[in-house]
Amino acid sequence: MLMALQRYKYDLRYKPGKEQVSADMLSRSSTAVGNSERINNVEVFMSEIDNSNPEEFTDMSDKRLARIRAFASTDQTYMLLREQIKRGWPEKRKELCQRNKPANRKEPLMVHDVSKHIFLKVGSDVLYHGGHTYLIIVDYMSGFIELKRLEYETAEFVIDAYKEISAGHGVPEVFQSDNAPYYNCTLFHKFAEDWRFTHTTSSPGHSQSNGKVEPAVKIIKHLLNRSDDPWKALMEWHATPNRDFTSPSERLYGQRLTVIYRQPSASSTDAFLSDLEAYISHDSSPHIVVGDINIDTLDMNVSDTYSTTISTYAFYNAITLPTRISSSRASCLDHILLNFSCINGKSGTHH
Repeated sequence: MLMALQRYKYDLRYKPGKEQVSADMLSRSSTAVGNSERINNVEVFMSEIDNSNPEEFTDMSDKRLARIRAFASTDQTYMLLREQIKRGWPEKRKELCQRNKPANRKEPLMVHDVSKHIFLKVGSDVLYHGGHTYLIIVDYMSGFIELKRLEYETAEFVIDAYKEISAGHGVPEVFQSDNAPYYNCTLFHKFAEDWRFTHTTSSPGHSQSNGKVEPAVKIIKHLLNRSDDPWKALMEWHATPNRDFTSPSERLYGQRLTVIYRQPSASSTDAFLSDLEAYISHDSSPHIVVGDINIDTLDMNVSDTYSTTISTYAFYNAITLPTRISSSRASCLDHILLNFSCINGKSGTHH
């Protein structure tokens, strides 16, 4: 009776039997149990579960929990419900439901951890170009790219090529790749287990989550498309400084590579720091400010003259720092003769 009355808010008061004129009416005029009463019993049971305290069921001994599991395994209804929860309801497995189910929520892209040592975390991918297959290995710290040509696109040749690279740089802790068949196979998993490194893969269908190797693929494609000798181009790229004024080879070996096209010597520390300070100052400033020169591309020779009136700040910002004049057609005029007259009345000529 108390369970049936849980759906109601009632005030229980004592009343003597001599004052109850219909004390036995409910018991004597009872009706047969129908479907509606079964539904009410289910609702009462659901209400009892909702109002129960979970801590009362968690504070049990292991022996009692084992008895409950053993008793539940003998309940056929409970076991059928358990299987339905695991496999899903039959209506949800139909092709129509699967085709029209809501799309998964787009998860935010997680940034890879920055490695503190060289070749401690590497990324890998396979590139096709000009009828050849290449294995790309890139270091997450230095950005150094290793390129190996593969004879066949199989796990055996990928593993052999990576063994040659590991012989010079050591075994990494983390090996990042996509879910290609030559990576996601038993042979490569066995290789990772034998060489004791962790193999992680990107999310299927989201190649951008492969981290640093995707920009490396673009760089290699750029070099292969614009050079007859890809190894020479890759060597020059390894010796090219980045925005932090260090090249991948400097971050890897601690010194510059000796390449065909010699680069300026960094022996003068004062000059290097001065150039670095000027670069950082210019790079942190807006690219276009009020007063900058912006002209259309003109068909002119070195001896041609272009006249304009500019402010002193605009002349300093557009001429002194970048040493070039920007054009609205995204081109630069490196060698022109500019006659200018400033706002303060001074004039001059600048190449």
